[in-house]
Amino acid sequence: MLLALVLPAAACGEEIVVRVSTRIWPQGGVGRRVEIVGREGDGAKPREQDWLKTQARVQLASPALWSRIDESPGRLVAEGVFPRVEDLPPTLAHRSQTGIVADHSQASLEARDLVVMKRWAYRETLGDPYGADEAAIALNALLAMAKEALREEVRRTFGRRVDPAPAERFLETEVRSVLRDLLPGLRHAKALESVRDPAFRTRWTEVLVRHGVPVADNADEPFSMPQVDLLLSWCRERVARALSTPEARWTGEDLTFWPSGDDTNEKLEAIADHSFGGEEGLTRRLEPILAAFSGTYGDALGSRFRFETRLAMPGRLLRTNGTLDRDGVLWLFRDTDLAHGERVLEAESAELHDDSLRSLGARREFDPLRLLQLTDLLATRDTDGALQALLTEAVDRQRLAILREEKVPLEIAPLARELADLLDPDTALPASDF
Repeated sequence: MLLALVLPAAACGEEIVVRVSTRIWPQGGVGRRVEIVGREGDGAKPREQDWLKTQARVQLASPALWSRIDESPGRLVAEGVFPRVEDLPPTLAHRSQTGIVADHSQASLEARDLVVMKRWAYRETLGDPYGADEAAIALNALLAMAKEALREEVRRTFGRRVDPAPAERFLETEVRSVLRDLLPGLRHAKALESVRDPAFRTRWTEVLVRHGVPVADNADEPFSMPQVDLLLSWCRERVARALSTPEARWTGEDLTFWPSGDDTNEKLEAIADHSFGGEEGLTRRLEPILAAFSGTYGDALGSRFRFETRLAMPGRLLRTNGTLDRDGVLWLFRDTDLAHGERVLEAESAELHDDSLRSLGARREFDPLRLLQLTDLLATRDTDGALQALLTEAVDRQRLAILREEKVPLEIAPLARELADLLDPDTALPASDF
């Protein structure tokens, strides 16, 4: 029944746009500006001052860490300056009946001085508040609830003559395996118009067939409802088999407490009363489990999010998994992207040290390919710093020829010669517009 609860048709929730602008300064430190703008599901502009918190259920994750915050109906702007990229707080937190949870967020910046240049490598990881670890914990909690309820109902139905332990082992092993494979698909529900979607059916069918569970084949109904009935019936028969002994054989029909047919709701209410103190107690324990399975960004009834992210870095941009912009890098992604997994933003830039190049008598301008080659030599290939040490000696003695001398260790000689040719203004470089 849990599956039916978390697979409604996708809803038209509030529309939220999150714009994040980050600027990294050469001398250290980082500035960040966040703008959160929301509209009603029908596109109307909000009127309530606290609409984002009360209606869209979204807010800044750590308001106290920002230097300035301006709020108006449907809009929030925050600005802050932070000593390090690693000090950037998560942007969003989400309000639910179980509390406030913040997005997973981690940022890092590697700044390295490479004698004749400085290199910056930026990485930021963004994800749903509920990731794989939270889902695993939720699955443990769900199975514990199922075993608790099963133990109580077996005792009420059969007394002490039936040992529930074998059935609990079935839940802990086979049911765990089925749910572990099925439940990640719940995060895809928001991206679907409904669970009639062929891709959804295909994904779930593959899992069910692999585990020997009967598959619903009625394409005229949402996949979840008939499939829940079949899954419950499969579990019922397997539990009855697990409870059986050579002296007493049981069938699914003997499990009179099992929710099925027209009596499903009444039997569910009875189980809730017996094991969880009523429907309210059951709901209170299920809410955090449902949230962890669907995720905030996979919640089919939640708001729709679009993220627009901009990054400005010192020096010249070398590579990125974003889109180049006049002032830096851009990324655009949506809640459904985060529902499928974490989003990683990466960018790398470099800035030449003109004074060091002058002292060497080296060339001082490099096209993008040659700047990339220079960075590759000093940041990637020079694993133990030997090449940088040689280059430092050359800069200190103002002699580029040191890179070509016979005393250069054999293990770095090829790299040293390549570096010398790259820096030597008298050495012609192959055209980079191949």
